Amino acid sequence: MELIAETKRIGVIDVARFYAMALVFYGHFIERIMMLKNPAAATQYKFIYSFHMILFFVLAGYVVQERYVEFSFGKYLKHRFMSRLLPFLFFTAIFMLLPVFFSGDFVGLPLPSIKGYVRGLIMTLFGLPVFCVPSWFILMIFSVEMVHYAAFRFLKSSNLKILIGALLFYVAGYWLNLPSSISKCNTLGFEASAL
Repeated sequence: MELIAETKRIGVIDVARFYAMALVFYGHFIERIMMLKNPAAATQYKFIYSFHMILFFVLAGYVVQERYVEFSFGKYLKHRFMSRLLPFLFFTAIFMLLPVFFSGDFVGLPLPSIKGYVRGLIMTLFGLPVFCVPSWFILMIFSVEMVHYAAFRFLKSSNLKILIGALLFYVAGYWLNLPSSISKCNTLGFEASAL
């Protein structure tokens, strides 16, 4: 007996995801060429990085399942822990063990050493997963999902509330990206040069 899973796929979103993933790979490729002081590569890099990750979040918003947001907070947090944070912790643990067996540059951390591991864990707790840098996206999507869970009940009742919420989130994001806000983060010891 053949079982066919019924899924309602949205072809346009699947195609957009494919292009977004291709841009991620191409962006990492062109980044290496940009580091060789190639101006054409730098232009492409800046263009791709101006929108490709945002595109993933927009696409995720189109396919979010409302039933998850209706869960109790404990059930929702458990579900998100198992599907987001557990894989993040697993891969972080693997990458934390690698310096024990292989020498090399681990994002400027003196590994393996207690000082390096402590600094790396602190940086990871503050949102910069230095042991497994590509996993930043998992932390980001988890954060966005938690904000969405909290804001959904307020925003779902009217378009005006959605507009006000969008404006508030935009202003908050703008403020957090002002040079003065970024310099405050640097005082916590997260300067780019230290990485």
